[in-house]
Amino acid sequence: MADKWYYEANREKKGPINEITIKELISHGIIKSHTLLWSDELPAWTKASETAFSPLFVCEPPPIPPINKETVIEQRASHASYVLPSPQMLPPADSARNPTTSTRKTDDTYLWLLAFTPLVVWYINLVISIELGISMGSLWFLYLIANISLSYVDQIHLKKSNHDTSGLFSAWVVPVYIFMRCQKLGPNFVPFAVWCITFLMTLFK
Repeated sequence: MADKWYYEANREKKGPINEITIKELISHGIIKSHTLLWSDELPAWTKASETAFSPLFVCEPPPIPPINKETVIEQRASHASYVLPSPQMLPPADSARNPTTSTRKTDDTYLWLLAFTPLVVWYINLVISIELGISMGSLWFLYLIANISLSYVDQIHLKKSNHDTSGLFSAWVVPVYIFMRCQKLGPNFVPFAVWCITFLMTLFK
């Protein structure tokens, strides 16, 4: 084998180098299978894979072919392609901007607390009147405070949850508030009925 070898790098001639150096450059990936080599034993510049060093390139993949402009355009078009949803699949513009309460879950915790407030407060009044020796009628303001407070807290909770509370009566009119709340936000009129029943129960106890 020749003692002096030349190889091509970036269209420039490199060398001379010996056979051992050639093998080291191949092992480091500097000389690849398509790199041109020349020595005085070769008639012309020849690919390294077609010389005596060809066994060193058995596992090396072929070089990546150059990409022309048409191939780049096709690849970009394939990556950018997608299926547009049909108009039937898209939500209405108004509902996307302002979702209605029918599609938003409502937390009715305070509403149910309010529904049982008359009965709960009646038992509290009973305990206080026994402990202090006063009449339950003198504690009427506890009913008012409890009902109005829970109604007001429920309104604040609904507003923080982005529910539309316009049209609801003031929390000062508790039964009307519960009725309007059930009518506007649901789930049904059971909480209103429960409040009325518990309130009537406290009147006949």
